[in-house]
Amino acid sequence: MENLADKKPGTYLIKRIIGEYKKLYDLRIVPGTRITVISNEKGPIIVKVGNCKIAMGRDIARSIIVE
Repeated sequence: MENLADKKPGTYLIKRIIGEYKKLYDLRIVPGTRITVISNEKGPIIVKVGNCKIAMGRDIARSIIVE
C-alpha cells in the first residue's frame, strides 16, 4: 500500500487516512471509497471522487493510503 501522492493516474481503493482530516470526510474521501487520480504532475494532485473533481495539496494526498 502506498500514499496517494506517489500514484500515477488510475483508480485506487482508499484503505485508510492518517491523521484527522475532517475536510476529507466532508468530501466523502473515506476508507472503502474508490478515488481516481486524474493528474499527478507538479502542483496539486487532481482526483475524482464520485462525480466531483478535487485538487488537493501533496501533504493531504500523503495522508491517504491506497491500494
